[in-house]
Amino acid sequence: GGRLPLDILSHHIYPLGAGDGRQMVARSLDPKKLDSAVGKLKAAARVINASSSGLVAPAVSESGGAYNSGQRGVTDGFVSSFWFNDLLGALARHGHAFGCRQAILGGHYALLDLRRRQPAPDFYSLLLWRRLMSPKSLRVVKLKRVLRAASGLAAAPLLNISSAEPDGAEEEESGGNHRAGITAPLLRAYAHCARSSPGHAAHAASGDDSPTLNAWGGVAVLLLNLAPSITHGVGLAGLARTDAPPPRLDFLLTPTRAGLRAPRVALNGVELRAA
Repeated sequence: GGRLPLDILSHHIYPLGAGDGRQMVARSLDPKKLDSAVGKLKAAARVINASSSGLVAPAVSESGGAYNSGQRGVTDGFVSSFWFNDLLGALARHGHAFGCRQAILGGHYALLDLRRRQPAPDFYSLLLWRRLMSPKSLRVVKLKRVLRAASGLAAAPLLNISSAEPDGAEEEESGGNHRAGITAPLLRAYAHCARSSPGHAAHAASGDDSPTLNAWGGVAVLLLNLAPSITHGVGLAGLARTDAPPPRLDFLLTPTRAGLRAPRVALNGVELRAA
């Protein structure tokens, strides 16, 4: 009848499978593959919570994308950002206390590349997560396509999302059925209360109204576009109805000209490199 002698029960997860697998880039961009990993996190949290009456927290003590040391050009490249950021969002959404990356050094999934003496792209994703996202996860209601006026919706979502596809992409090859909503899984969305910091109070007291990180009451939104040729328009619900919309800071991570497999990443168009 006493308290369980455990605070945390951890498990491992490798969403992409074995490091010697084929079509690893396609796996990294496959929403079904990412959904499968999210489902496993959700199931683990449910079993652990039910078995401990909520007294034990689930956690991931090891994840590196692909086991057996990952795969060069995938788990050490920009394309790794998709599964890794999605995992960070899913861990928080499904009540995990923490997640540990395999590894800091070694293998093709290391956060630090000793050969290049540069951080891997996932290092910068993790750094932004720690700077911007608080532990408080928010529920995101996502529309497949915004085809109606927002006033006609039963409940206003946090994010209003519309998608634009290239000409000819609206028809299925097998008979011309409209693909309304098919782009929705290709845009992943996570939202958190913004991580606050002591420095924000001093900034506000100075009278400077320029946008800053870690604002009290701020919201941080993570968006992942898995589609190579589809653009999405995203609006935060409620902001358009205010006289003075709050300031917004954008952190856009993209591959460089070297491509998805390269161990390089650009932030707002500028390649990131350690000095």
